[in-house]
Amino acid sequence: MMEKNIKWRTILSVTTGFIWLIFLVIWLFFYAEGYTGYQNLAVILVSMIALFVINSTAWSFIDRRKRSKSMVSTLTWFIFGIFLVIWLFYYASDYTLLTNLGVFLLSILVVAAVNSLLWIPKRSSIGWRAAVSAVSGLGWLIFLVYWLLVGSAYFNLYQNIAIFIISILVLAAVNMITWLSWVF
Repeated sequence: MMEKNIKWRTILSVTTGFIWLIFLVIWLFFYAEGYTGYQNLAVILVSMIALFVINSTAWSFIDRRKRSKSMVSTLTWFIFGIFLVIWLFYYASDYTLLTNLGVFLLSILVVAAVNSLLWIPKRSSIGWRAAVSAVSGLGWLIFLVYWLLVGSAYFNLYQNIAIFIISILVLAAVNMITWLSWVF
């Protein structure tokens, strides 16, 4: 029974992915030129949201015990997608690229926080490590949002890229230390 459930979900995912790629080619070839870059990104996001909704609905209900978590998680990502589409289509062109990136990261922060709290295992040896990873990831996103909105203007592009790489190194170090004790 389980294999049959996986087969139809796999066929659905492959088919919808193929249809989505055909849509992208048609959109980019025939229609994209009449819209701004942000509006084209919004249209592409709407198509990705449709793909996500179809596939996440099909795949999220395999484990009946986690159905409510799956529904909440799917809903948060769907709301995130709708927010991004509205932002990109109507507001993004009024702001700089870095400000738009900050808005994107801030909205990811909210969704990531909700989903981290939802999915972190509570009673296992992995639980506290997962919590450290989630908190450090959220802290990193908070730093990036702050940096993009406040600090990045004082540095040139290359310095900002270097600071971004340093922030990834710090995040990786924290997570490496956290998880190495579990491996050994």
